[in-house]
Amino acid sequence: MINNFSFINIYEEPKLKSKLSSQMLYGEKFKIIYKKGNWLKIKTDYDNYIGYIQNKKYSKKFNPSFKISSLKSNIFIKKNKKFKKTNKFLYFASRV
Repeated sequence: MINNFSFINIYEEPKLKSKLSSQMLYGEKFKIIYKKGNWLKIKTDYDNYIGYIQNKKYSKKFNPSFKISSLKSNIFIKKNKKFKKTNKFLYFASRV
């Protein structure tokens, strides 16, 4: 699976009040170890980190060929054949 959100918090336990232990950036790959309610126990491909993320719709296909090289980069949407800046960002080292 591939993270298709700007970032995802990774928790030590499957609950929001659990300790936040890491984050996964846009474009990072991960494997689902198992599902527990609205949570997924995952293992990241990049650093083999194991933790819990909320169960959302993630991508299965994605071939990133670039990395964001600035601290953060605006996300744009195409509307009426023009690009409009959103209030969302991709962060340094996100794969696109």
